Amino acid sequence: MGAISIISLLRCLKFFVSLPKSQNFNPCTPEVGKLLASLVSHLKNPGLHKLYIIGFLILGSNVALFNCMGYVLIAPPYSLSQVLVGWIYIVFLVGVFSSVWMAKLANKYGRRKVLKFSLGIT
Repeated sequence: MGAISIISLLRCLKFFVSLPKSQNFNPCTPEVGKLLASLVSHLKNPGLHKLYIIGFLILGSNVALFNCMGYVLIAPPYSLSQVLVGWIYIVFLVGVFSSVWMAKLANKYGRRKVLKFSLGIT
């Protein structure tokens, strides 16, 4: 772990040093008042409340499923190795492609229909 950490740190430093100089960048300081007002306006939107709840439930069920699944598959009657059970997490790569696909479907058919469809699949 130490060797991997050192290699990662060195690669990160090399990347940072090799970045080109920024062009046309105008830094600005965030205005806390505007950020808080934006947050409050989002929290007042009842439509977003539903999306927050859906996201919370889906993420919670996903975490619970993947946390428990490893223990079940390692124990009898499956008795799979930890390496093989670890490969289950490759399923997360599906999200890389499915999120782009769902965005295209949402643009084509509407967000509400695609949300209902994806919740049905889930």
